[in-house]
Amino acid sequence: MILKFSRSRPAATVALGVTLAFTAACNSSGDGAGGPSAAPVATGNTAEICASGGTAARQVVVDLFTKVAEAAKGDTEPTPADLNKIYQQTFSELGKQLTEHAAKATDPELAATLTDIAAEADKVATAPEPAAAGTTGLQAAIGKLEKHCPSGGPSSSAAPAGPGDGTVGAAGSACELPVTFKVADGWKPKAVEVEENDPLAELTRRGPLQMACEIDAKPAGLLGFLRVWIDPSPSAEPRAAVEPFLEGKKNRNVKYTPVTVGGAQAVDVSYEQYQELLEENLKRRAFAVRTPAGVVVLEVGGLSDEDHRSLLPAYELAKGSLAVRP
Repeated sequence: MILKFSRSRPAATVALGVTLAFTAACNSSGDGAGGPSAAPVATGNTAEICASGGTAARQVVVDLFTKVAEAAKGDTEPTPADLNKIYQQTFSELGKQLTEHAAKATDPELAATLTDIAAEADKVATAPEPAAAGTTGLQAAIGKLEKHCPSGGPSSSAAPAGPGDGTVGAAGSACELPVTFKVADGWKPKAVEVEENDPLAELTRRGPLQMACEIDAKPAGLLGFLRVWIDPSPSAEPRAAVEPFLEGKKNRNVKYTPVTVGGAQAVDVSYEQYQELLEENLKRRAFAVRTPAGVVVLEVGGLSDEDHRSLLPAYELAKGSLAVRP
């Protein structure tokens, strides 16, 4: 993945976009297996090292985003030199931390994995232009952590899907929503709660929509998410609610279909959207349904068209089982 600066797009905006793509890749990377990672048998101080070094490796993307977002505040746009300095410092520090953790790890395989991540981080830090350096090697190295420190394992902080019935949305479920629907086997829902002044807050907004729930396919062996957004306005309309996903983007093959979901007025939209970071068009899908608490939008997205196809059954399950709460 290469960061491309453009006169038409502020450097910080491009950097944040790359960071987001990197975040998705790191959080969705496994060890290449076709199914969810099995929880490893702890060796020596593996649990301790995972809680420190493993967390540091995954957290680096959030730390990077926070620093770039802070640099983008105010009237002065950070220059490529500013961004290069942020990347250099962030990945240099990560390399040092993981080298120290690797030296402490009693599991030689985990130590080797941390050493590999440290080496890839150092490649970014020492590149002539760190913010423009490719991160493919770093993403792959971080993905190997799953074998030793599974992000979807029993220690994950995400709440269970619901009160035992595989649904989400009801009181007591992982995400309390204006609707309820079934969650595909193995998918893990988690409520999205971000403070207004958090640098990551802008990621959870699309116009009047606020992200309320993210359902991760990774524990089921797939790459992607279902995300639930809410526009609480009493006057919100389903079709208007999905427009923020298309506005300002290069779209093609856009198709709106009026539907009834859970007995309520709804609209389903399918489209292909050009991703500048990946330099390709990716398939996208979302539906919006009217509820007494406003309009609820559920979107499905992956990092490739192949991912998109594998995620559609969960999307259709959610749409077909959705019920509007009174």
